[in-house]
Amino acid sequence: MKGKEKMNKSILETSDAWLLLAIIYASSNEPADLSKIIGAGDYINHAIFTLRELKGGIARLSNHEYIKDHGELKFSATDKILMPYNDFSKKKRRVSAELEFVRKTIGANVYKLGTNQLNENME
Repeated sequence: MKGKEKMNKSILETSDAWLLLAIIYASSNEPADLSKIIGAGDYINHAIFTLRELKGGIARLSNHEYIKDHGELKFSATDKILMPYNDFSKKKRRVSAELEFVRKTIGANVYKLGTNQLNENME
């Protein structure tokens, strides 16, 4: 059973933490559409998500129950991440500190320079 459960839970990537923080920012008042999520992601990382990061990240974060799909490409963060994030963010912090907190909280892999991370994650 443990092997089957492991197959169902894919490994989270650093970009998943970035996407999750963007969803937290974009959906603070209501479920956020992709344009708001992409805008929040640009604010956080000064970059735009690739299609692979969006599609894969949404699937992985949903699978791990960190985000909720509201249909019509609208998403929000779940209490699974919002509870620890809200405790952490009570004190004003830099965006980079919030991103690192989310990465550690969800257990996302760290990018390793000079390696093919995708292949390492497939093992």
